Amino acid sequence: RELQAGQDGQLPIAHGWSVWRASANRESDPKARTLAGYEAMWRRFQGWAGKSGIAHLHEASRAHAEAYAEDLWNSGVSPSTFNQHIKLLRPAFL
Repeated sequence: RELQAGQDGQLPIAHGWSVWRASANRESDPKARTLAGYEAMWRRFQGWAGKSGIAHLHEASRAHAEAYAEDLWNSGVSPSTFNQHIKLLRPAFL
């Protein structure tokens, strides 16, 4: 919801990363390496969303979040990486 605040119309998932980067609601600006990791996580979600037919952030439901989490876990990521993805993406599904 915060990402979509002030947007004209619906926020395409493809624009979510740039909107997040431009957001003034963050406490601080993460270091470059952290940002690169966040971006990679968003890109993975964006690719999955595209394959799942989800074009706009408001279309993502709890069921989509659960399906994404299952897909992520089944990809063989470590528990730490899984948790990092979920922590980054959780606000998109609130």
